[in-house]
Amino acid sequence: MTVFFYTPAEVLASPAEFEDKTIRIGALVQLGSVDWNAQAIQLSFKITEDGEKSIPVYYQELNLTFSGRSRGCVEGRMNGPRFEASQLLVKHSEE
Repeated sequence: MTVFFYTPAEVLASPAEFEDKTIRIGALVQLGSVDWNAQAIQLSFKITEDGEKSIPVYYQELNLTFSGRSRGCVEGRMNGPRFEASQLLVKHSEE
């Protein structure tokens, strides 16, 4: 299966277009947006490319620690206004 790569701006321009498609979005993890709910085993955060507009992401698996401003790619599907990730590919800051 081919999974296409998009920017947050492309997805935010027409989120309904991506609801039935598995896609990848490359972006920065917005500082201060990471929340780990250990009881629900759910990680939530926002991704952005410009620091202003963001997409909320939900991932229900293990807790990944984001240090600093992480860059990466999330794979999954839009579900209304939020992105439900099935896979996280995160590159941590090298600072």
